Amino acid sequence: MEYTYVIIGGGITGVTCAETLSQQLHDIEEAGNEQILLITGSPLVKAVTCWKQVSRTLEDFQVEEKHATWIEQLYPNVKVINTSILELDVNKFELYTVDGNRYKYKKLCIATGASPKLIAKNNPLVLGIRDTETVKTFQKKLSGARRIIVVGNGGIATELVHMIEGCEVIWAVKHNSISHTFLDAGAAQFMIEHVNARKHKVDTNQPSKRLKYGLDEPSERDNSSNVQKTTSTALGPDWHSGLEWYFS
Repeated sequence: MEYTYVIIGGGITGVTCAETLSQQLHDIEEAGNEQILLITGSPLVKAVTCWKQVSRTLEDFQVEEKHATWIEQLYPNVKVINTSILELDVNKFELYTVDGNRYKYKKLCIATGASPKLIAKNNPLVLGIRDTETVKTFQKKLSGARRIIVVGNGGIATELVHMIEGCEVIWAVKHNSISHTFLDAGAAQFMIEHVNARKHKVDTNQPSKRLKYGLDEPSERDNSSNVQKTTSTALGPDWHSGLEWYFS
């Protein structure tokens, strides 16, 4: 099978790339029937919705998890397949998937995201949090813990420090202020006073403004097939809701 464009990754970047390409090809008469293939390791993809330009430098949008068929319904020249890449031959412009298929392409976009840079690899006491699977592993390891160290100063680290209760949390950052990615030094100084404040109990049963999907457990047929288990989906908005964060 041959496609003009192949995109690997069903996250925000991969889906946005497929949408933008489809829209631009639609406006080009010479584009003809050029097809786009989006390869995702999960039956769910992440899409940007309700986008609006607030100011010249500020944008507002929401991130929603949608079934992969959603993008095919909106863009007829986009094909989505749920599989994993086995081999990539950049000289022949071909890629091979675990289900035995071969795909030829003219242009390739790899949008699989980053991997956490761990302090110590293969150490059972060091865990990098990137996706939903590592969050579940983190929760299991936290059970009975009396002290943890959170290394990082981004959004996930900030939310972890705020959510975890029942054990001592040491927050190690390399910047001069917390939440350096999102807050300036003045706002961070204001927020640091509330880090150790008593947290109000949040009702996680309240309805969310965003749609959330879950994945069914694989069936026996899926387990016996030639489908390789891939990294689960990256963390999105409200990733911590519905999870237990009090440990004692």
